[in-house]
Amino acid sequence: MKEVRYFLIAVVVLGIAGIAGAVGPMTLTGAGDLYRVATHDNQVVVTARYADGTVSELVVPQSANAVADSLQVGVDEATGTLYVLWQKKTGMDAKLRLAGHLDGTWIGPTTFAGNDGTAAYNPQFLIHRTVSVITEDGDEGEEPVVTELATTFLHLAWWSQASEDDVGIARYAAVAIDDQGK
Repeated sequence: MKEVRYFLIAVVVLGIAGIAGAVGPMTLTGAGDLYRVATHDNQVVVTARYADGTVSELVVPQSANAVADSLQVGVDEATGTLYVLWQKKTGMDAKLRLAGHLDGTWIGPTTFAGNDGTAAYNPQFLIHRTVSVITEDGDEGEEPVVTELATTFLHLAWWSQASEDDVGIARYAAVAIDDQGK
């Protein structure tokens, strides 16, 4: 019962935060760029259709053996970083991989779940940017000093299984990302 409660909490958190940055097998940015992720020739490929009409394909490095129905893509609009999430392999060998693409360079991929002997599958994620504004009083006669602190988070949820006999448990991680997409 405890596992079900954690799973429901993760679903609610992701549902609420989903307003922040939609992801899935395709995503549309505020600028009108459409990104779609799929597998082609045993590799994960992102097709980008930009608002100006140009089209490009980005092959995600080290993405062989991706499970096609696990693919997720999202964009951090503040930095322009494109993120791709996928499940590598199936069964008890399943692992979750995450890669970023910024300014023509791939960051990762990184295996963030399933490297500890557990199986990790059914990944979901969303992108959320929080901004805190701090206003400090200025000296007499001066304007107040306003400072903005912003952090981008990748909210990751997946199902984890310790053995084939285990029913599994929902897992969640919030990963803070810097402005270089790392």
